[in-house]
Amino acid sequence: DLNKSAGMAPRCVAELFRLLQDRHAAFSYQVHVSMLQLHKEQLQDLLFTSEAEGKDGAEGRVDSVDGTDGTDAPAPTLEVVPPDPSDPASPQVVRVQGAVLRQAESPVDVLRIFQEGSARSKASPARAHLIVRLQVTCTNRRSNVTTVGCIAMCDLAGSERIDKASGADNDAIKEGISVANSLKALGDCVSAVGSGSGRVPHKGHMLTMLLCDCLHSEAKVVMIVNTSASDLEATESNASLNFASKCKDSGGAGGLAPAVQAQQLNALKKELAKMKKAGGKGKGQLARPG
Repeated sequence: DLNKSAGMAPRCVAELFRLLQDRHAAFSYQVHVSMLQLHKEQLQDLLFTSEAEGKDGAEGRVDSVDGTDGTDAPAPTLEVVPPDPSDPASPQVVRVQGAVLRQAESPVDVLRIFQEGSARSKASPARAHLIVRLQVTCTNRRSNVTTVGCIAMCDLAGSERIDKASGADNDAIKEGISVANSLKALGDCVSAVGSGSGRVPHKGHMLTMLLCDCLHSEAKVVMIVNTSASDLEATESNASLNFASKCKDSGGAGGLAPAVQAQQLNALKKELAKMKKAGGKGKGQLARPG
């Protein structure tokens, strides 16, 4: 049971498993979890341990990585593989070649995996993006058709001013530039999706490549922006709010852009026409979820 102070991630996980359980009679399902951290375009698998090498649950070949025994091992080789729209038979989700996928059978399992990955992230740079992906594979028990989807939860690094970091070392400045570039790339993708553009610049940054299966007109996106009440952080707060405003105006929280609305409306009209044509024949009717 969730307590009243539970955050977004545990609530999302609990709702996911509730929906899966409600449809258990009609669908079988599997849930896999990955936790990745992106720091200056370097991707780290927070769930990889030396014990995970060669075991099921890893997407492709997995190299060794820092183990829990304190030994220094090379980091895994990770490669982002975007979905292939030209192959409808393949799952239209991002794959990270070399990353560990942990199977979870309950919300408790997922939260335990979260804790494990979070413990490793504490020793990592603070100004990094955290990307948690819940990959859900559902199989219809009657038709045996399998569908793969994904929920991505991202904790984006903050937008600290470069001049504030200038009193530190060069690495801090490079971190700030990297964060700014990644957020700009994310904003560009959101703008392209909201405008109905046929080309979304996912390849502009590693972050948007990781999220390319979530950045399209059929995806559901929620953005929560945290700002400081202190006037000392006014510049950063304004930058964060401007970024959120740009995403909202592009058709996020404020509704889809007109071009995208028209596209979806036309698709619905075609589906309705098919249902009318098949009327009385028992075809084309919407199936009630199991």
